[in-house]
Amino acid sequence: YLNTGLGMDYKTEKLSIMLAPVSGKFTFVLDDKLSEDGAFGVDPGKKTRGEFGATVKMEYKTPLVKNVDMETKLDLFSNYLEKPQNIDVDWKILINMKINDWLSANLSTRLIYDDDVLIDIDDNGDGEVDRQGRRVQFMEMFGAGLSIKF
Repeated sequence: YLNTGLGMDYKTEKLSIMLAPVSGKFTFVLDDKLSEDGAFGVDPGKKTRGEFGATVKMEYKTPLVKNVDMETKLDLFSNYLEKPQNIDVDWKILINMKINDWLSANLSTRLIYDDDVLIDIDDNGDGEVDRQGRRVQFMEMFGAGLSIKF
């Protein structure tokens, strides 16, 4: 993906809001098999897709409690030329926890919705794709770290 835009950015110590009413979103699919399948919203057989629209990006960082910090990023894109009411969403949340001098943990989540991306759907659970449709994609990850100093 490549995103470009012309707009303005408002920043404080904890918050950043970027508004770009003139922006482009470009998708590149370099794998031949994925290109043939029309993956990531690119037309089947094509390698690229370009969209013209508006972008809003927001970032917020704050401590939640002692030794626990949160960072969230929300990216929104509306394609002016095709279904501008269907907004693409990419929302990330990261929570970092410092337990003590040698142990830490983090929790990360990501929610993605792109109206152009069709997801394979198996309606009856037989392992065969019955249809494709638009879906919210969600990822979560938990990590633990151990720091030993020599």
